[in-house]
Amino acid sequence: MDCGVFYKGFHTDSAITKGVGNIEPFKQKFITTCEKALQRAIEAARPGIRVRQLSKIIQEIVEKEGYAPIRDMVGHGVGQNLHEDPCVYNFVNDEPSPVLQPGMTIAIEPIISMGDYRIKTLRDGWTTVTVDGSLAAQVEHTIVITEKGSEILTKRPN
Repeated sequence: MDCGVFYKGFHTDSAITKGVGNIEPFKQKFITTCEKALQRAIEAARPGIRVRQLSKIIQEIVEKEGYAPIRDMVGHGVGQNLHEDPCVYNFVNDEPSPVLQPGMTIAIEPIISMGDYRIKTLRDGWTTVTVDGSLAAQVEHTIVITEKGSEILTKRPN
């Protein structure tokens, strides 16, 4: 589930992936890996580091477990528009990587696949699936960079 709030002219963005009923352990491990990548990236987010460092954390955690970061969907800046700069990739690439500054608001959004990282959009123009039909997971929080680190703006009750 991916949703957000628009309040007093500003957006947030958040997503969770949950298994329905009793799911097999390998599927729960997959979801947990996605959640771990998000948590570690949030923990690393602080003034003075480049966005690329968050991308590297996500990619390393995901690939270590044998999964693939989806490359065509990314985290992003969040503010008066839902999707703003900078892009927060789930893998390291050669694009310019801004330095995080206090007051920046970004959505960190690992989206991963159990198989191929490539995706396609179905004929309805909305539904996105992996090209090989493998399972995918997505988790996301909007955070603000503070003077000393970051704060999650989309915390959910346990």
